[in-house]
Amino acid sequence: MSSFTKALAAGVATLILAGACTSITGATPPPPTIPPLNLPSIPAINLPGTSGGGILPGFTMPPINIPGLPGVSIPPGNAQCALISATEVGQVFGGTVNDQSDSTTNCSFLLPNFSAVSVEATNDTDLSGAQFLFGSSAQQSTVGGFPAISGVVFGQPAVYVQKPNGQLQVLGILTGTDPATLAKLQQIATVAVARMP
Repeated sequence: MSSFTKALAAGVATLILAGACTSITGATPPPPTIPPLNLPSIPAINLPGTSGGGILPGFTMPPINIPGLPGVSIPPGNAQCALISATEVGQVFGGTVNDQSDSTTNCSFLLPNFSAVSVEATNDTDLSGAQFLFGSSAQQSTVGGFPAISGVVFGQPAVYVQKPNGQLQVLGILTGTDPATLAKLQQIATVAVARMP
């Protein structure tokens, strides 16, 4: 017996059983009603700085700085970056930096505030793609004597430097997009482009 035939037979049997259990002669009773629930009101929560209306006027959240979590360590990457060291990135951004690089030319550095810097050497041949990505934030410059472009892509600052044999890409992740941060990325790019193969 096929599954369709089984389903059809089960449906017919259900209808016959349901028909035998109900009566057409009686009136249908009204559905049951649920009585209203009276819940006590929740008292107002008085937070500092909430006088005067609004959600939290005058209330500011202090900056969160986690210098280190006891018992938690972040393991280093699989390779040491050949373009710039974690110490050099730390000197530019301040603090101890963790090298999370997976190759010598595709480097990732984790900063103390959990932001990151990515430094990568690629085989790209021109800056037109970067120009397109940066849009109106693009700024032409030179880094280490080579043509460069910097700006903001997807809300993150970046610097691209073009050498005859390839391109250096430096990207800040959650580092901020202010001019001082772009200047720091250019400092990193200046060191890295000199060591680029």
